[in-house]
Amino acid sequence: MKILFLYNVNQYSVGLAGIFKKLLGQMVGVSSQGVDVYAVYMSKSRQVLAKWQNEQLIEQTAWPDIQVATQKKQFWENATQLVNQGGFDCLYARYDFMLDNSSILDFYQQVKPNCGLKVLEFPTFPYEDELQGRVGIDTDRAHREQLNDCVDLVFSTSRQPPLQQVKNIFFANKISDQLIKHASQSIRPLLHTDQSIRLLTIANNCHWHGFDRLLYGLAEYYAHNPSRPVYYDLVGEGPELAQLRSLIKSLNLTQYVNVVGFKQGVELNEFMDSSSVGIASLGLYRIDLFESSVLKVREYLANGLPIVYACEDPDLTQFPHKLVCPNSNAAIEIQRVVDFVEQLNQNTNIRDEIRQYAQANLTWSAFGSLLIETITPAMQQLKD
Repeated sequence: MKILFLYNVNQYSVGLAGIFKKLLGQMVGVSSQGVDVYAVYMSKSRQVLAKWQNEQLIEQTAWPDIQVATQKKQFWENATQLVNQGGFDCLYARYDFMLDNSSILDFYQQVKPNCGLKVLEFPTFPYEDELQGRVGIDTDRAHREQLNDCVDLVFSTSRQPPLQQVKNIFFANKISDQLIKHASQSIRPLLHTDQSIRLLTIANNCHWHGFDRLLYGLAEYYAHNPSRPVYYDLVGEGPELAQLRSLIKSLNLTQYVNVVGFKQGVELNEFMDSSSVGIASLGLYRIDLFESSVLKVREYLANGLPIVYACEDPDLTQFPHKLVCPNSNAAIEIQRVVDFVEQLNQNTNIRDEIRQYAQANLTWSAFGSLLIETITPAMQQLKD
């Protein structure tokens, strides 16, 4: 069996680094089921077809350079030509917004019969609140409705079907075995030697991450006899970063908040090593999400960090080392976070226990099994 993933995302994008990590994780998970796995994606200005082999991407072919202005249209046209040559049993594409074009709709409509089971992933649904202020939401919705007629299966992290006439397979986001392998192995206490606590956020900062709630909470904490020093490392770029910088200044938090920009690899691991707790998205209610499987939560756990988050997560109902905050606009109560960290710090094996939970419950292998179990009978139905 040959499965082709199609992700219109650049492997060198700073803002979309997490999405490319997800693609790699899915490829690893599916290949663990004994099938051949390929992917089409962007690599700088080139569109690439690669195979997952020997724990790495092996480039098979590449198209001529594509201009940014025409990338979306050209990406899906090239993908159409590729799949219509045959050779793949399943086409698994990540949804691509159609605000000013019908590119991914055209792809599914133009794929020839018998060129593979057509599967579409919606990484978030509903997603329209993410697009606040952008022109073309009605256009996207109209094009999305037409996908009902040309898609065989939907996979999504939502229990609400994105396409009303197509079967929706719910799944929760996971992390790759590779990420766990290269994660921080720190076993140092959660409290620093100076008895301080370090909060960590890593994101392409957007309004739905809700990190303003954390800043307001820190301001209130320091205004009322703080019990111990609490510092905040804000890692990442993104459209909300300028607003967060302004808020840090206006709340007089510059001595407590370290804004460090985009980090990856060894540099990112250093922040994982030195942090006391990972802070996940705190504002998903702003885009009408009340259940989600945030990738960053899973990365924190793989690195042995306890977590603070505000949206229900289907993978964490039995996980004990978490602090769930109200999914609302209220400032985060930093004293609750302090108490949480102090209690966990009494367990000298806490980081290893958290990593073990991630290894046992949060890898993409479970997704690979679900995908194969789902598409195998669906492919047989197409042949019949």
